Amino acid sequence: MENNENTEIKTTSADSAKESPETKTTAIGSKVVSSVEKASSAKTGNTLMYKIIIICLLCYVGYMHFDAYNKAKAVKAAEQAASAEAKQKDDADFTIEAEIFHKAKELCGQDLPVVMCSWSAPAYLKANGKEEGGRTDEESTLKKEYGRFVYEKFGQWWRRSLERYREVGIYPEYISIQNEPDCKADYSTMILTPTEQKNVAGYGKALDAVANEINKLDNPPKIIGADNIGIGWNQTQNYIKALNKNLLSGYGFHYYHSGYPYNDGDGRYYHPEDFKESMAQMAKDLNDKPLWMTENSQLRDRVPNDAIYTAHFI
Repeated sequence: MENNENTEIKTTSADSAKESPETKTTAIGSKVVSSVEKASSAKTGNTLMYKIIIICLLCYVGYMHFDAYNKAKAVKAAEQAASAEAKQKDDADFTIEAEIFHKAKELCGQDLPVVMCSWSAPAYLKANGKEEGGRTDEESTLKKEYGRFVYEKFGQWWRRSLERYREVGIYPEYISIQNEPDCKADYSTMILTPTEQKNVAGYGKALDAVANEINKLDNPPKIIGADNIGIGWNQTQNYIKALNKNLLSGYGFHYYHSGYPYNDGDGRYYHPEDFKESMAQMAKDLNDKPLWMTENSQLRDRVPNDAIYTAHFI
């Protein structure tokens, strides 16, 4: 009996230690279900993440389209305003200018050359939105559209202006595209550096654009340039060497500095001898075309001896 009891006990222990096929299958099934649930959960998480990413991308694309639409709308509005302003300028009354032009031709003869010069591009083509100069060169130059200076529009404005003047019988023999492109001032002016800078338009490119447009006219006027403010420190040469000289019929300059510092300003009007050295150098460097001194003034109230000083300069 004792041995049988022990045997039963051992047998019972052995049977307890063995797993039935049903139990093993249930355990395996639990693991499979657990793995499937984890995989399903991960897939659900990934799907949700993809949906979020897609939604974000759609929102971004929608924003970009909306932003581009607003920008295009703003540009169109600006162009319409500029067109209206340009038309207003084109419709200006040039009766007085026509009278002066024809009277000058009558008194001095038809051979009297007339030079037409722009002091500034119209306000809608300027960086500061004004014909007057700004505080900096960047504010006083041509504006940019789509990252580029509006040279073509500047040239078109010049062509339209000449067409409008021709309607009242004004045919200038010469033009100068910009008065004193190196002078920053609070009156009508525009800065054009010899070559284009990052935020300042270049005289050479502006000249190219104007020449391209006015050559569409019958018998277009000739061009002189660069009409810079003075001849000191090779200023005229610096502009001329940076442009296409084939577009010019003469080199224009002003006499407001000579490079001789002691008498510049008001004093230089009484000392024309200060200009001799700079003038001789300019005549040497720019000897392939006529030189035009297109402007000089005492920059003060007139006095009786001004005629003598002017003759002295000449």
